[in-house]
Amino acid sequence: MSDRKPTYEELEARLAEVEAVMAALRGGEVDAVISERRALLLRVKEAEEALRESEEKYRNVVERANDGICIIQDTIVPYLNPRLAEMWGGTVEEVIGTPFTNHVHPDELAKVVDRYKRRMAGQDVTPMYETVLRRRDGRKVYVELNAGIITYQGKPADLVIVRDITERKRAEEERERFLADLEAKNRELESFVYTVSHDLRAPLVSIDGFSSVLQKEFYDQLGQQGQHYLDRIQANVSHMDALIGHLLTLSRIGQVVGPIEEVDVSGLLAEIQQELALKLEEVGAEFVVQEPLPTIHADRGRIRQVFTNLIDNAIKFRSQERPLRIEVGGQEEDGFYRFHVADNGIGIAPPYYQQIFTPFRKLDPETEGVGIGLTLARKIVEHHGGRVWVESEEGKGATFYFTLPK
Repeated sequence: MSDRKPTYEELEARLAEVEAVMAALRGGEVDAVISERRALLLRVKEAEEALRESEEKYRNVVERANDGICIIQDTIVPYLNPRLAEMWGGTVEEVIGTPFTNHVHPDELAKVVDRYKRRMAGQDVTPMYETVLRRRDGRKVYVELNAGIITYQGKPADLVIVRDITERKRAEEERERFLADLEAKNRELESFVYTVSHDLRAPLVSIDGFSSVLQKEFYDQLGQQGQHYLDRIQANVSHMDALIGHLLTLSRIGQVVGPIEEVDVSGLLAEIQQELALKLEEVGAEFVVQEPLPTIHADRGRIRQVFTNLIDNAIKFRSQERPLRIEVGGQEEDGFYRFHVADNGIGIAPPYYQQIFTPFRKLDPETEGVGIGLTLARKIVEHHGGRVWVESEEGKGATFYFTLPK
């Protein structure tokens, strides 16, 4: 006896036969039963059509998906969509019925198989992870998998959604290579700067020595013009020596690293205020520290240099129209500590926001120093994993910000 279920059309034909026989009886009760059965058959037909439409809709979604989708059951692939077949470099027909292990890169096979076995055993396994597939031509395909247990044809199976992230991985690798090359070039440049700066010191020491002899033994014989030239030589030697010293400091920022320790920023600023007390008093500056300030982990000497350079910068570029006010503060922000040094000085026009961090770039040549304080501050902060920037308006003061990772 066949187990085949009759179709709607067959059922309708049988019902018509019954209806024809029973119609002769002209029984109202029988007519009602027949009407009820016919209505029931109509609902069944509508449900079957809705189910077919739903299956067709989801089949189209899966078949046209940008991500690969497959089912793995007993390590075999009974279903996959065209996108995944494309990733593997074959057709759907060629892949169906093959072990999924054929399509995983050997370097990743043990990890993928272990995850599959544990998931099928009901263990708690992270559903999403990255791995590498192997195309038929042997090339690697970097993918992100999202897997979960379903029932397929009455048995447990693994439903896997596969996203191709090869381009992203290649971009990341390219970025890493670029950063490594950049770091190597920076080390080479720092070494070059250190060597040149060190070599420049030798002739400079000779010039300074001979000019000192001239000043000591022949100064009165040089006459007014000669003395002026000698004074200029010695002033330039001092300036050049300062430049070389700063170049050496700049070149060693990334090489000579002090111990990373807990730094009480409030205590550090109290030391700096005491160190700069004479300067602050001379210019009549108000120095304000916003409390509380955090304790950070950093190279204490370097961070002290950052605060000192920024505060000293505020003193240099004070306004002659109002008493100087310097405010220092800090707060937590998105995994960082953000500090600021604000003043009410002459300010900086927006076109110069970046230029002021360039080595030896001075907006006002008449100011003291060699123009490397902000460069050093930026390098120190970046070496700690933070960044430095300025917000200012010409004539209305400036606020320098810098961040340090928590």
